[in-house]
Amino acid sequence: MDDLSRPAAAPVSGAPGAMNQWDAYVERLRVQLPAAPPNLLNGYVRWAPWIAIIFGIFGLLLLLVLAGIGAALSPLLLLAGSEGVRSGGSLFMSIVFGLVLAILDIAGGYLMLKMRVTGWWIVAAGLVVYLIQDLFGGNVLGLIITLLVAYIHVQVRPRYS
Repeated sequence: MDDLSRPAAAPVSGAPGAMNQWDAYVERLRVQLPAAPPNLLNGYVRWAPWIAIIFGIFGLLLLLVLAGIGAALSPLLLLAGSEGVRSGGSLFMSIVFGLVLAILDIAGGYLMLKMRVTGWWIVAAGLVVYLIQDLFGGNVLGLIITLLVAYIHVQVRPRYS
């Protein structure tokens, strides 16, 4: 096929504009929510990155151990038939998503320590995934806690640049 007969690719644009739209949405949400106490926000800015890093490291280590145990026991799951295979696949997906979230927590926490907006967005993306996980898992207490953390996280957005 001739290069001239193919349609030209659309220029890649909108990445900065898309981020500005997300920033505008978060700012609009932040203004509409009731203000959180300043001491709570100061404590969050100071301690949340460390908590994210520590939980991310522990989660990463535990999930790596669980992946090793799952790999060792996976041949036994075949003996359970289709239910065992389904359970093994579910375990594998849980480990993969858990590893991704743990890495997001570590990277986001580190960048939040540096007061970078990228770290704030990484942690925000992790919070969205936790919200979805709590929603689909039916974890009401986890959902409430994650929503409270997300509320505080939105409130501290102007402190990151």
